[in-house]
Amino acid sequence: MLAFLLCWVVAKVVFVEVVIPQRTAGRNAEATGAALREHAPIGEPLFVLKLKDEGVMFYYARPASRLTDVRALPPGAFAVLIRQEWEDRAAFGHLELVSCMNDQQGDPIYLVRNSLK
Repeated sequence: MLAFLLCWVVAKVVFVEVVIPQRTAGRNAEATGAALREHAPIGEPLFVLKLKDEGVMFYYARPASRLTDVRALPPGAFAVLIRQEWEDRAAFGHLELVSCMNDQQGDPIYLVRNSLK
């Protein structure tokens, strides 16, 4: 029993100290959240549609609202799109690319602004 417990403790320490840091390298949600804060206006909500990256939104640390359709994006408002939404942008109207960055999984996300006034 003691040998099993010792093996489990060693495996747990190796996992926490080696495996997790390797898995999370390059997935810096804090840097992505800071980049969003840098480009999005203070005092206005950031709209998200299909993005499911709570870590980035946590570090964004400003109001965010979920939309079901990008066509409902208010004029001048900012939104974060995933790759699929960005590739379908022609169907959404007038969207201006503000910045491109990566989410925690390494997939691209796009900060856009509705250029209609």
